This record gives sequence, C-alpha cells and structure tokens, in this order.
Amino acid sequence: MQIYENNFVENENVSQENIPKEIDADDEDFYNNLANDYLHVKIGRKQEKLEEYISAYDSLKNKDSFNAHYLRSLIDQLRTELS
Repeated sequence: MQIYENNFVENENVSQENIPKEIDADDEDFYNNLANDYLHVKIGRKQEKLEEYISAYDSLKNKDSFNAHYLRSLIDQLRTELS
C-alpha cells in the first residue's frame, strides 16, 4: 500500500479494472431506488421509536422525573428529524 502526499492511497490488492468508469441509466435507477428504500426504512424505524417513546412517556405518572424529561427530549428530537 502506498500513501501519497494528497492522502491518496493506492492498494495493490484492488484491481483498477473492476472500478466502473461511468454509471449507466440502469445503474443510476438502481442506486436511486436503493437510496429511496433505505430512507423509507430509516424513517419508518424512527416513527416506530417515536410512537414507543410517546407511549412510554404517557404511561409515566411523574412527568417531572428524570425519565420523563429524557423521554421528552427523545420525542422532541425525533419529531424534529421527521419534520
């Protein structure tokens, strides 16, 4: 492995011929769909967590406790991320 001044690393174990030079339309569609599906799953998981945290917060009797404040901050953070 060679490390050059501009932090470029050349690894002799990586074949340069396997690195695609251009992305064709089919590849671009594939990567776009993959990214969209990933984002939908990530958003879905955050929504599930948000519902779980809201349920846990609502079940607390003492809304002034540390746990309540912690859950409230998680809820606010997730709502901000999802908006």
